[in-house]
Parts: sequence; C-alpha cells; structure tokens
Amino acid sequence: MSYEIPSVKGLRIRREVLEGRYEPAVVLSNIVRGTAPRFLLDPFEFFERTHVTESMRTLIVKTLMGLLGRTRLEAGGRTYVMYGKLIILPSLYGGGKSHSLAVLYHLLNIVRNVESPEKARAIIKRLDEEVADFVYKYWNELKSVGVKCVVVDCGSEEFAPVPEDGREVKTLWGYIAQQLGRYSIIARYDKNVSPPKGALKEVLDNSGGVVLIDEIARYYTRTKELDRSVINDFLMNLTEVLTTEEIRRCVVIITLPYDVE
Repeated sequence: MSYEIPSVKGLRIRREVLEGRYEPAVVLSNIVRGTAPRFLLDPFEFFERTHVTESMRTLIVKTLMGLLGRTRLEAGGRTYVMYGKLIILPSLYGGGKSHSLAVLYHLLNIVRNVESPEKARAIIKRLDEEVADFVYKYWNELKSVGVKCVVVDCGSEEFAPVPEDGREVKTLWGYIAQQLGRYSIIARYDKNVSPPKGALKEVLDNSGGVVLIDEIARYYTRTKELDRSVINDFLMNLTEVLTTEEIRRCVVIITLPYDVE
C-alpha cells in the first residue's frame, strides 16, 4: 500500500507515524545502560528525530552557560541570562522532559568524547544549527571543564538508590557525590540524614557536573527508611546552595510533573 505524505507548513510527517509503528517513550536510564532502541542510543539518529523548541534550546544554552560560568550571553540573536545553577523542568506526562534530558545527555557526551570541534559541530547540526554554532564557538572552554553527566532516574535502584535496595551507596545524595568522585564528603550523611549545605557545596562546586534528576516524585514512593522530611531537607538545601551560593562549573536539572504534591 502506498502513502501520500502530506506536509504542514513545510514539515513532513515521518513514515513511522503514518504507518502506526510503535516506538517506546524515552527512558533515560535505558539510554545510559545501552538497552534502549538504536534510534535512542545513536545521537545522530536521535537528533534527526528531535524538533528543537525554543524552550529546549534555552535549556541547552543555559546548561552550557552554567558550565562556562557565564551569567549573560548573546547567541542566535537572543540574550540568555543564567544566574542560579538549578533548572526546574515541570511537565505533564508525555510533555517531553525526559526527551530534553536525553538530548542533553547525548550533547554532553559529544563534548566529552569527540576530539574534533568540526566533527562535533557536524553531529550537533542534525539537532540544531544554533546549538551547533554555540558549542563550536566555546569548544575549547567546554573541553577544559571536564564535563561529567550524572543521570539520576528516581524510579531505578541503579540510578537513585534507597536503603532498602541493599546497595553500598544508600541515598540519592550519596549517589550523586559518588558519580562526581566526591563520595567521601557525603559518606557520613549517606543514610537517613540530610547533608548540610556546606557539604553539598563542596560536592558540587567546580565539579564539571551536569546532574539530570528525572521524576524526583518517584523517589518518595520507593522508600520507608528515608523520612520524607529528610528528602525534603535535602532538596531544600540543594536548592539554596544552587541558587544563593557561588557554585562554579556545575548545573542541576530536576524534572517535576505538574501534579506533584
């Protein structure tokens, strides 16, 4: 059977949509594990399937600004301002927040692993030319940061442990510190105790880390050994450190559903 592919304002509908083929939603932890479908694992193919909205472009640019230590930048005819190092992504189910985090994950890995700025630019152009030009312009500075991308999937014991999981690292804050190579700072608080702001600042400051915390609300439902008040205190301390303290070369992004209580 042949299909006549319609177009809307110059956009062509992809054939898999017309043919009703099922493609799973983005699960960030599966991309990190390497168990996601190929089109999610291959940044070139994933970028080709991604339409960059203004909000997604702003997220990318502000994340890179946080790593560069810039508070104000001109890019693509727009002025971007980034003062705190915390970005909150609220979204309805299916609103694209996990997709946005996956874009950041692939983009940061390109910065980490690709040696040639020309090659990186060519790959990222499949996503967005403005973003590609931004990365190319600041390539040497970004490479000097020593970027670390920490994925925290709050529905997964592997990527967001709780004490009941029986793992060596027992908490969300312990896991983040471990992934940034600074677990010793948090070790004494890796239990039903919220780390103080001073310890969190020491973990995050100048770490080169971009911490992607997906579905934070799920973390509460997976544990009874950690008091809700302790998790709340951790998030409050984290927020205050990232928005009121001078944190260099680090950004934390947290996704929230609109109906979170």
